[in-house]
Amino acid sequence: MLLDPTLPVRAYPGKTFQCSCGREHSTRLQEVIIEPGALKKVPGLLARLGFARPLVVFDTNTRAAAGDALMAILKEAGQPFDFFCFENPELIADEAGLGAVLMALTDANDSLLAVGTGTINDLCKYTAHMTNRPYAVVGTAPSMDGFSSGVCALIRSDMKTTLQGTMPRAVVGDVDVLRLSPMDMIQAGVGDILGKYTCLLDWKLSHIINDEYYCPAIAEMMKRAVDTVAENAAGVYAREPDAVAAVMEALVLSGIAMSYSVNSRPASGCEHHISHYLEMRFMFDGRKPVLHGRKVGTATTLAAYCYHRLAEESPDFDAASNVVSFDFDAWADRIRRSYTRAADSVISLEREAHKNEPDRVRARLAAAKAHWDEIRSAIEELPSAAQIEGMLRASGAPTTPAEIGVEVPLLREAICRCKEVRNRYTLWQLLYDLGMLERYADEAAPLFGKAE
Repeated sequence: MLLDPTLPVRAYPGKTFQCSCGREHSTRLQEVIIEPGALKKVPGLLARLGFARPLVVFDTNTRAAAGDALMAILKEAGQPFDFFCFENPELIADEAGLGAVLMALTDANDSLLAVGTGTINDLCKYTAHMTNRPYAVVGTAPSMDGFSSGVCALIRSDMKTTLQGTMPRAVVGDVDVLRLSPMDMIQAGVGDILGKYTCLLDWKLSHIINDEYYCPAIAEMMKRAVDTVAENAAGVYAREPDAVAAVMEALVLSGIAMSYSVNSRPASGCEHHISHYLEMRFMFDGRKPVLHGRKVGTATTLAAYCYHRLAEESPDFDAASNVVSFDFDAWADRIRRSYTRAADSVISLEREAHKNEPDRVRARLAAAKAHWDEIRSAIEELPSAAQIEGMLRASGAPTTPAEIGVEVPLLREAICRCKEVRNRYTLWQLLYDLGMLERYADEAAPLFGKAE
């Protein structure tokens, strides 16, 4: 069967597709149920999946949202299960959280059932991977795109890290539950999805410059989902069932796209690097955390501005190539000041990846020069910063980093340093290669950051 990017999300699980990109795409995800009253279908789902006695995991918030109702449904159906509830209202996906789930798991539990969103899902996903158990997830808010992915976003040694996990066998989204979730979480889902506009451009950019694998069909799958969410932004703010369902479907589709590409390219790019950097800095500075998708959404407007600003220029690639240099020790000193407790991990990544080495920078600049017209044409297809701000505003979400409390100096630092969090080619690396990154940070940070 040939991959058709126009299919609804429920059509992809359990199937293998041939693709025009030359690869075969499949996912371990077996079922997706996103509809009103979906909780009632969980007992039958568990029977089909062969989950004999799952450990049901939630926190106090997700227990109130769906956990208690789900346990009542399971009891009435005669489905054996055990449960574990996190009582910590500031729960994060770190070593302590993983240890708690692992200690709650018994030999009788052949599977896990996550009831929640990002943190709960990542903890169960990684525990399932480490203990070789299957798991499924019941989403309680359409707030992030990790429901159906095979990777986990975890904090390890104070560093936000992406690790291999287990893809869920099923994702359940009861629209009656989702539409009543906190509005800031729904808006976070919108922001996470709108971030695909810039991450898909980053993916295409790296394909053009680095010959990185790129699948037009996967990109089209995500582009259609993002456009649908953008069209329904006002309905999201009104908690309309169809609009909220569209957000959840796009989030699940994002995970499927990641499994098809065998990495997170279709879902994460320069906007996510800003978000990851700010998350670490907020944590280190003892500041109240901001939902991931809200950071991603505001970073998307910033990235769109910088992309279109770049398209207006005529970079001197030869001049940039002639002045390329990299003082590792001086760079490492800057990283230690910026990343503080997480600096060692970032420095180790550069020792392995060598992404800033002059020879590699020059090679990328030569490719960018040869394909500049193609790159500029790709940028022209990206919605403007003003258009993305309008989509976010229609959903009631914050539109700029200033609106989530990011001051100008911190935003400038994030623009200059966030690319080091991953070995991934994005807009920020291109600007660095061109010697323009600090100039763009100086220009954009006052426009998008909070005045002190």
